[in-house]
Amino acid sequence: MTKGTTKNVEKAVRSRAAQGMTRRGFLGAMGMMGAMGAMGAMAGCASTSANAAQGDEGRQTEVVLSDGTVWRGTPKHIADLGGSTMPLEELNRRRKEYVDSQTDWVNEDGTVVPAVYVKMRALIHTHGFGAGEGLNDTMFKRLQKLFTEEQVQAYLEMPWGREFAVNEYYHKSQQEGSSRTYEECKELCEFFSAAAYLPFRTRAEGIVYNIPGFAEGVNTYTYCDEYYADPESFDWPLLGDGLAEDHAYAGTPVFYSVPLNKEVVAEGHELLAYDDIETVIKDHEYIAVQPCSCRYALYVNECHEKGEEFPTFGDFGRGDLTDFRDSNGDRIETCLALGDDAEYLVSLGLGRRISQEEALEVIRKSRDDNFILHCLYGKEHAWVCCCNPKICGITAQWAAGAEALGGWEELQKLPAFAYRTHYDIGADFKLCTACGTCAERCPMEAITMDNYNGRPRVTDHLCQRCGQCAYVCPQEARKLFKRPDDQILKMPHLLEDDYNLKAAYRFEHGLIGRGTTAGQTRF
Repeated sequence: MTKGTTKNVEKAVRSRAAQGMTRRGFLGAMGMMGAMGAMGAMAGCASTSANAAQGDEGRQTEVVLSDGTVWRGTPKHIADLGGSTMPLEELNRRRKEYVDSQTDWVNEDGTVVPAVYVKMRALIHTHGFGAGEGLNDTMFKRLQKLFTEEQVQAYLEMPWGREFAVNEYYHKSQQEGSSRTYEECKELCEFFSAAAYLPFRTRAEGIVYNIPGFAEGVNTYTYCDEYYADPESFDWPLLGDGLAEDHAYAGTPVFYSVPLNKEVVAEGHELLAYDDIETVIKDHEYIAVQPCSCRYALYVNECHEKGEEFPTFGDFGRGDLTDFRDSNGDRIETCLALGDDAEYLVSLGLGRRISQEEALEVIRKSRDDNFILHCLYGKEHAWVCCCNPKICGITAQWAAGAEALGGWEELQKLPAFAYRTHYDIGADFKLCTACGTCAERCPMEAITMDNYNGRPRVTDHLCQRCGQCAYVCPQEARKLFKRPDDQILKMPHLLEDDYNLKAAYRFEHGLIGRGTTAGQTRF
């Protein structure tokens, strides 16, 4: 990678978000949204509780729950790390208040989108980090093509914020006065699951479902051959303006980076169990691999422009394209899904099952290819992305957030960015010979050789703490150091737990329903 100034690197990262990734969602359109800035506005305000006393900043400080217990808000030390202790009961009450407040949407041509579709979009927006605050005409088109109003109403009546079996949905329907039969409830769950709006999980007691988030859910599950066949005419669902801000304001990162291996972590410092990707992989029996959505989408767009054919997801599913490369020479089939999410992705035709050894080989090759390892936030690691920052929606989205918020200094104040890693980077200058190997290797171009006596200097907001510099340092002078325990938030276990954690943080800080005007929210 050709070296340049930090300013040029930042421009390049921003531009990657716009190159060939339009209308793609989190790992593409999300990056593009940052370049659009915070546009549009959504009417509404942050919900408040009739049972809550408001603190100095307008945040709830006391909520009486149905069992008589009292929640007095998230302790400051947890909130400062991007966490929330909001109980699910209170979270779902706020979700309901927000969803119920939605009304019909009138398109520019005067046609009306019934409120039930707006409510469905609002419900998904209250899981995970959101779908962008601003509404638009496009986001409802696919919903209306896929689902009737009656089906969407049934979706809204499913349990929120937790896994549920068909039997639980059926009994909830009965308690709420519905005449829906068990067979109808089962058919609805299977229908929405096949449509990518209700992931299933296999548990000892059987199949369970959960309402997903947008980017780390519906959006990823919606990648399909139909979209790639004609990206420009595909009506991407749910995606709203202001997604770059939603991503930055999530409290915790959507993806966080982990060290390449144990060897890049300094002696005497712990590689956390859930950051040790190789052992995490060995803990899973069901693993899937799929094309990197960032590199694949750009490659597909190039093929469309040239009028050339390209391999489909079905082609990758055969298993004979493991070394297929894009126009930059990078392997495309590099992203892993683990456990429950792997099974669901395979059922949708978006990945193929592989062995533990095959998954470990993907990690080894990606490490040697100078990629960054990004994991979906949570101990379960539903997804592990092997990322080339030249074409990466994750790193591009941080740059998009900085642009939307007015600069890197603003983004660095937010816990989602500040705690995007559990490690700090450091160097032993007694061992360092200023050879420049680390600067040449850094995939983010975060290292320059202009420190004291020509030693390496790290640009903090560019550094992902991936450990590539430590991996190649001939003197073993550069290492990663685990941060103190009080700077590491207790991670959620499952993906649906992370949906609730981020949603609770957003509600508690008045971020849902805030609108999308840049600078409207500051921490």
